Amino acid sequence: MKALGFNAKTGIAERADRLVAILVLTFFGDVPDLPILYEVTLWLLAIASTVTVLQRILLVRRQALAEVQPEG
Repeated sequence: MKALGFNAKTGIAERADRLVAILVLTFFGDVPDLPILYEVTLWLLAIASTVTVLQRILLVRRQALAEVQPEG
């Protein structure tokens, strides 16, 4: 969205957060042999990623509407 001048860097699950979650929970799923953590992690990341997408859509929408509306 930089080409249009909008900023969409927000959300509860940004790229670094997702990467850390996958790495940490993969480690804890493998070392004590708890494979259920893989499924739980993927479901949580899917939910968090969906929420992040919705947050970014709403943020860009607010920015676009603020540009269109006259001030005052």
